[in-house]
Amino acid sequence: MSDLNKFEEAISRHIAADLYYAATINSKESAVAMAELDILSQTGAGVDKEDPVYIDAVAEQTIFLLLNIDKLYSPLNDVVSESVEGAGSVTYDKTPARIMSARALRLCCLLSKKTLPLARG
Repeated sequence: MSDLNKFEEAISRHIAADLYYAATINSKESAVAMAELDILSQTGAGVDKEDPVYIDAVAEQTIFLLLNIDKLYSPLNDVVSESVEGAGSVTYDKTPARIMSARALRLCCLLSKKTLPLARG
């Protein structure tokens, strides 16, 4: 993140800011790095990284990743059901985990509208 002060400000305004502040330094750094890559994958590398909408999108995706780490990287993602003889069985929901925050995606759409596509002829 190029402007950490603006990023910290965006995080502080988030409803789940306490989750970010409670995370370890390593978790925070990893979540921010992954969030930036996620946002760039939606907007392209030419996006203005100083744009407040970009910073808000990265902050939103960072919180999303911290909130959903157990769902995104659980070893149970591959388990459909399990049973124990005499005790019963459990079937798990196999709906794929979302990897992007819906709000971050909307912010990415705003960023995409601000840029003009270049065509080379």
